[in-house]
Amino acid sequence: MTIMNRTSLTLGLFAAFIAIAPGVHAQESSGGGETSFDDEQIESFTTARADVQKLQQEYASKIQQADQEKAVGLKQEAQQKMVAAVEDAGLEVQEFNNIARAAQNDQELAEKIQSASE
Repeated sequence: MTIMNRTSLTLGLFAAFIAIAPGVHAQESSGGGETSFDDEQIESFTTARADVQKLQQEYASKIQQADQEKAVGLKQEAQQKMVAAVEDAGLEVQEFNNIARAAQNDQELAEKIQSASE
């Protein structure tokens, strides 16, 4: 995977993660049921999401306090670690993003993810 594609996927990872961060409820939707993720994928997703959240918290203040040049390097480092966290949990970044997007529109999936997180 090229660095540019990996970065693009990682930016999607950021956006997807922010949209379904713990404590934020999925948007209400009358649709649903078309997404099918097995329990293993959901468990991997919750593990990855927790790891990504820790990394975001760890790097957020570092990036804010750094000068612009150092901040760019820290962002890249954080992105690489987040991609590794997702992959270490057993998911591809695209798969992680697909689950995150689906959870935004599928209340049942969002609830399964929340239950698996507890």
